[in-house]
Amino acid sequence: ETIYSRAVVLTSGTFLKGLIHIGLQHFPAGRAGEASAEHLSDCMRD
Repeated sequence: ETIYSRAVVLTSGTFLKGLIHIGLQHFPAGRAGEASAEHLSDCMRD
């Protein structure tokens, strides 16, 4: 989605590229079973 504006405030919280670590395993995740913001993280980086 493209947003045209003079200014945008993005309040992403702590879920950009969020990882859950369980023992030696880790995987992308947000809070309590929600997905992390992988695509949003990549778009902001580019």
